[in-house]
Amino acid sequence: MKSIIAAIPLAFLVACGQGSEAGSESKAEAVKMSAPSEPEGRDWVPAGLTLPQPHEVIQDSKLGTRIRLLQVSVKADPASEFPRWKSALEAAGYKIQDIADTSRLLFSNDKEEGQIAVSQHPEVDGYVIQIDISRKSQ
Repeated sequence: MKSIIAAIPLAFLVACGQGSEAGSESKAEAVKMSAPSEPEGRDWVPAGLTLPQPHEVIQDSKLGTRIRLLQVSVKADPASEFPRWKSALEAAGYKIQDIADTSRLLFSNDKEEGQIAVSQHPEVDGYVIQIDISRKSQ
């Protein structure tokens, strides 16, 4: 299950020309996070973003020096979280890109860009929330 889900963001990064940074630094863990719902120990996650409870971490990876990826699974549809995530990102100084896709939220500031995406996978009972951030080259 993990390898299929992990391949999705890797394919996305390769398509964006960033796959060369993926290497031996990738780490995956399958542990349940406990309350509070903020992504603990993940200072790279924008301030104010919280995850629905309960959730299970599928992948928490650092790809190279610029890319971070967090995937969690949740049972209930997290679509109602998007307005709250958008508000938290705007409050943290991020610009939100308007797109027609209601299952993704694209955001950026002068230092980094990222997305929050929600999808369903047959290998997961419920939904997958993916947060990925790429630091801009400076």
